[in-house]
Amino acid sequence: MKKLFKKSAARIMLRLILLSLVMVANSSEHTTSETPLIHQTDSEGLSETPQTLERSSINIPTTLLPTPSAVTTETNTEASSQPSQTSDVMHTSPSSSDGSDQLQTIQESVSEFTNVTIVQPSTESVARLDTTIWVWRFSWTWVTILQLIISLIGILGNLLVVVVMRVRRSTTNSTDIFVGALAISDLLTSLFNVPIPRALQVPDNILGGFYCRLVRTSCLIWICVVSSSYILVGASFERLAAVVYPLRIKDIFTNRRVYIFIIVAWLFSFVSCSYYLLSFVFQGDLLSRIYCLPTDSDTFLLRIINSFNFAIRLMVPTVLMMVSQTAIAILLHLQSIRMRQAMSGGSKQSYHILARNRVIKIMLVVIIIYILCWSPSQIAFVVVSFRGTAKAYVSSSVRQILNLITFINSSINPLIYAAHYPKFRSAIKEICLGKTQKNVPLFGMETIRTPNHELSTDGHA
Repeated sequence: MKKLFKKSAARIMLRLILLSLVMVANSSEHTTSETPLIHQTDSEGLSETPQTLERSSINIPTTLLPTPSAVTTETNTEASSQPSQTSDVMHTSPSSSDGSDQLQTIQESVSEFTNVTIVQPSTESVARLDTTIWVWRFSWTWVTILQLIISLIGILGNLLVVVVMRVRRSTTNSTDIFVGALAISDLLTSLFNVPIPRALQVPDNILGGFYCRLVRTSCLIWICVVSSSYILVGASFERLAAVVYPLRIKDIFTNRRVYIFIIVAWLFSFVSCSYYLLSFVFQGDLLSRIYCLPTDSDTFLLRIINSFNFAIRLMVPTVLMMVSQTAIAILLHLQSIRMRQAMSGGSKQSYHILARNRVIKIMLVVIIIYILCWSPSQIAFVVVSFRGTAKAYVSSSVRQILNLITFINSSINPLIYAAHYPKFRSAIKEICLGKTQKNVPLFGMETIRTPNHELSTDGHA
């Protein structure tokens, strides 16, 4: 009797163990069938909120599990109802087929009482999602505040230069045209440099594509920066021509040629920055949400791009401007020696070298500021890209500080004009008082006398 009881209890325990194993297997299979997390990462390495599908649920009724009383009842029933089979059961061992039948019976029982529900978004619900919304992110940091201050100074200062040029209609000489074009480029640079919220999700339309390829990549800023650099190069060579050919400057730098040069500078800047249009792409997730994500580029290609940027943004403009300014300095020194020798012969004619070279000195200051502002950031980025630490540098505070110094260049030129050129201050005062001169050049108005000719300070006869 005891052996029969032990055997019945062992059989019930075996069923319970097998039932538990089947439940664990079904639960693990259900867990692994869940949809994996979806992470969206932007260009600065910031992970967005993971999105998951709704978890599946398993409902198992508690009536499936036997209670201790049920075990006792079943044992007593078997013991009382099968007394004649006790000896047969004691001498018979269960075969493998009996174990398989028992396992199959338990699995069928579990399948009857187990309700597995997996909830997944249907195709219709995904299609009904709104893919035309914007999701923005913005935070105020010390870098953002300084960037906003620098941008506002650049907007107000360069806008003032443009207004002065427009009111005076100062397009009668090439220098004023170059200064006006430089002010417009710096004005646009300051406008595009104003900090705005960053879009985490963009709509799947033209506006979303415009944002990803032009705004998110800072393509518009760099187009204005490159054009400003080469307009400054043109202004420096115009000053060199005014020193070398003072009587032919109007024939060499005609207004038409100056405008053509400015248009070519803008076209060149657009072409040189066109690769930005391919650096970010649209990418959607399972819920049809659209994100701006950077394209994958190998290290070698990134080094080529960074070297190209360093050449067109800093090296080429700097070399050209240094050559022109060095030539101007040498020529002015030689001219001053000749003029002093001519004046030592008793001539009462005066030659105001400082007055004649005032515009040249202003352009020299602008060029020096340009080199000082742009060199640190461009050199640093090339160095870190070749050292393989560009990813860490992009998110560092050093890069943020160097970028702030870089864009000071677009804001400081109006301050240079106001500090070093009295006629610019006078023009602003005239506008405030409502007394402005029309069709009069702003830069280089002062008239001087030489032994042979009468020249203006801008070199025009």
